[in-house]
Amino acid sequence: DDNWGETTTAVTGTSEHSLSQEDIVRISKDLDDSVGLDCKRYLNVALSVILGLVVFLTPLAFLILPHLLWPDRLKACGTACEGLFISVAFKLLILLLAVWALFFRPPRAGLPRIFVFRALLATLVLLFVLSYWLFYGVRILDSQ
Repeated sequence: DDNWGETTTAVTGTSEHSLSQEDIVRISKDLDDSVGLDCKRYLNVALSVILGLVVFLTPLAFLILPHLLWPDRLKACGTACEGLFISVAFKLLILLLAVWALFFRPPRAGLPRIFVFRALLATLVLLFVLSYWLFYGVRILDSQ
């Protein structure tokens, strides 16, 4: 075709709104060096560790607090009570394995996204722990 030059559009210069290749490289390097992205990466792990420790230490605190607050009023623990302590120990072991399986295994995808199942489960667990502490504080600690 003899008139191809008249129908072809060619970009020969830049406008005031465009970026050069060096600007794009500099911006991407600044984003890689920024602290904010690293903070977001470890925020999920930090919240999982905190929630996991609170969930794991709550039953132990429920067992230890009466011995610390009212050591003279407690009665001797019999065989049935010791069996309950063993039951609590096994339940804590299962809870520890479940917390690891849900929150600390590496995800299959490395994309930055919110895992809806983990977020809903963490919210539900946090609500349960808060309600247990509220019940323990109102019914047990206030009654003594």
